[in-house]
Amino acid sequence: MMQRFLWVGLALALALPARGDNAVPAYHPGVGDLMTSLVQPRHIKLWLAREQGNWIYAEYERKNLAEALTKVGKNTPVYRTLDLPGLIAASSSDQLATLATAIKAKDGPAFDRAYADLTNGCNSCHQATGQGPVHIKVPTSTDGSFIDQDFAPQP
Repeated sequence: MMQRFLWVGLALALALPARGDNAVPAYHPGVGDLMTSLVQPRHIKLWLAREQGNWIYAEYERKNLAEALTKVGKNTPVYRTLDLPGLIAASSSDQLATLATAIKAKDGPAFDRAYADLTNGCNSCHQATGQGPVHIKVPTSTDGSFIDQDFAPQP
């Protein structure tokens, strides 16, 4: 019986790849991966919450969006030669604070202005980082997965 376990153990050891050179490297998502997986869905859900008049959920998503943007900056402190956390903060902090005020007041028109300003801040960051073709917009419908992105070529 012991010999059987030894043979099975040996067979398994030979079948498994060696650690070291064959080890799979850890996954480190890039800025684009994080923007698409963390930031863009929060941007959409924030708008959808306002569209439905769900101010509690809008605040929840506003906080999540702020956290997602912070995570992007922490993951990539320098993008090319740019201070990404500083650039993200400069293009979104004031807008997120204004959104918080609008959400707390349940002020739809103020929310709409602040959301548009946030969206413009996203696009200014995209321009500054050389990602101008990525153009985010205020959603115009509830159809589709990426209702806040304009896929038309940008000038």
